Amino acid sequence: MCCLHSVELCLNAYLRHKGVSAGQIRARLHNVFDPEFAHDLRLRKKTARHLLCVSTSREYLMTRYAPERLADMSQMNRMTATAEEVLKKTGKHLGIEA
Repeated sequence: MCCLHSVELCLNAYLRHKGVSAGQIRARLHNVFDPEFAHDLRLRKKTARHLLCVSTSREYLMTRYAPERLADMSQMNRMTATAEEVLKKTGKHLGIEA
């Protein structure tokens, strides 16, 4: 859950940097995929697909409210790789070295 939360925080920082209001970000309801975000950060295709999969399967809600469905969620190494790439590239985009 920590990896997923860190990805969401990076996306939120990116969106705030782009001028998106806090209310609009809350309205996303933990959707961690944004095509513009993936394009601007030049995320790898595999990472972008993973973020889309995480969003469409609503993994954030499963980790929080249905931990018994662990088998339906992303593998830890895939989630960690996604979080590391997003953190690194978001930091560079925002001028913050991670």
